[in-house]
Order: sequence, then C-alpha cells, then structure tokens
Amino acid sequence: MCHVSITFWGTPEHQTGKEGTDFMVMCNVRSDPSPIISWYVNGSLILDGPKYTITEDGLYIRSLTPTDYGNYTCRAFVVTPHSSQMKDKDITVHVHYRPIWHSPHMELAHGVIGSSANLTCAAHSQPPPVFEWFREMVLLGNSKLYRIMNQKWKSMLQVKIKDASVFGDYHCVVSNSMGKVKRKITLVEGVVPAPPEFTTWSDEPGILIIKFETVSNALIPVLEYRIEWKLTTDSDWHQARYHQASEGNEFVIHGLSFESDYSIRVAARNIVGYSNYSEEIVQRTKGLIAETVVDGSSVSSSFSSALSSTLQTDSFQHCVAFLVLYVFIVSEYR
Repeated sequence: MCHVSITFWGTPEHQTGKEGTDFMVMCNVRSDPSPIISWYVNGSLILDGPKYTITEDGLYIRSLTPTDYGNYTCRAFVVTPHSSQMKDKDITVHVHYRPIWHSPHMELAHGVIGSSANLTCAAHSQPPPVFEWFREMVLLGNSKLYRIMNQKWKSMLQVKIKDASVFGDYHCVVSNSMGKVKRKITLVEGVVPAPPEFTTWSDEPGILIIKFETVSNALIPVLEYRIEWKLTTDSDWHQARYHQASEGNEFVIHGLSFESDYSIRVAARNIVGYSNYSEEIVQRTKGLIAETVVDGSSVSSSFSSALSSTLQTDSFQHCVAFLVLYVFIVSEYR
C-alpha cells in the first residue's frame, strides 16, 4: 500500500550551471515507500558512467559543456504489492559559457573612398553576448563616421570612408559574464574590377552566346557578371534586359528576334562593387534560312542539293532498268 504519493519539492524547472564545472541537477522526491529514480535527457535514458552519476540528490554531470544544455526528466517510480505509481518532473538545464565565434570569420574588408564598408563579427554564448568595437584602443559608438547595428548573435560596424584615414585595424570584442574574446578585422582600400572582356556569336536562329574572359589571379575575386542586351534600334539601356551570372564563364541568350542586331555589354562585381560596363559589342542573330552549316552550304541549299541529288540518282536508276529490259526483249526475239 502506498502511504504517501510521489511529490517533488525544492526542484526548480530551470537550473543553470557553468561551462567546465561539475554540476548537480537537483531532484527532490518524497514518497512512502522510497521511489526508484531514473533520468532521461531529451528522451534518452541516462546510465551511470564517466559523464553521469545518479545520486539521492539528483543527477551529477561532470565537466559541463554547452552541449549538455537540454530537457532532463527525473522519473520517480513506486511499486507495492497492491499498487504502483509513476511521476515525472521535467527540468531544463542551461549552461553558461563564454562567447564562441561563428565561422567563417571576416578578417579583411575592402572599401573605396566616398562609399561605406561593413565590418561584421558574429558569436554565440550564454548569457547572450555584448558586442563592442574598438579602433586604436578607443571604444567606438554611433557617429557621423561610424554606425553600429547589433543583433542577438551578430554585430556590424559600418564605416563611412571619407578619406584614407579610416583604413586600418578594427577590433571586435565579444563578452559576457563568463569571459570575452577579441578579433581583428583590417579595412583596406579596394578597387572594383576592370570592365570584363568577352566574345559573342550566334550559331542558331534567335540565340546569342557570350563567353567571358575570366581573371583567375585577381587580387579581389569577381563574384558575378551582369550581362545586358538590347536591340541596336532601342534608344538607350534603361529598358535593356539583363542576367546575373555567378557561375561559369559562358551564357546563352534565348528567345531573340531572328536576323536582328543586338548590342551587348557586361559589368563585373567583386566585394567592393561593380566595374564600369565593357564596350558595347553588336552581334547579329541567325535566321531560319540561308544560314551557314558545318559543310559551308546553307540549310536551304543543302536541302535543295540533297533533293536534286536524290532526283538525279532516281532518274539514272530508271534509265538503267529500262535499258536492261530492252536488251532482254531484243535477245528473246532473236
């Protein structure tokens, strides 16, 4: 007979430990007879071992790490000859730890005079981190030159590049009650790419092919190309069609008018910005007839030549058959 039903007392639903320390998850249970206690973490049974020890006071966790954060269940079970009872107590274990950097981390930023550059650092921690920016040991704040935008796990320092004096080293310091970390980001003067070189041709009706000349050893890699095209009869580029190409170095434009002249230009972009547009190249699309094929003839003429050749072959074969028949008849009458 169960004299006293299972009750939990002095057992907070949220318990917090510090990274690197041993931690006792408290679970105080009262019942008569004494309960059998088992523990679960995120639904999985916990067994005694190098990491955990189940005690009368609760669950002992050695060398707490951020991955020990989770939902723990203290389960009490009482069995008597006449009845049984089971009751759970859910506990959320929080782990306080110093900031950990997100990867990849920005180490170099580029900017051009007259524009702005964004420096970003990101880290997570518990309690949540505080972000601070320094230049030459001076704490930075919002001003005409700097603007700081903070999110929960990320901070961005926007630098207005009025002249070369703002280039140099900046430090992002991230801290909480467990400690702090610091990293350096260097802002250097960057340049936009040179206008790209490209070739274009048309080998099918209504299609243009564009191939870029990529620069593999560029100091700042090209991220994408902007391709624009329009009919040469159009007055300006405001209504031009375009495509952003970030992979590969060849692009096919479909759905163009047949036997029409198109103007094409291309700009390249790196992390600093866009280049000037290349010089315009005018290319005419192919049409459906009288277009060059591999053997140097035209579609229509190659078709006509083939038809003529077929007709000539058929006529020759008819003549031979008639001649054979004539010789046979003459020989029979002789």
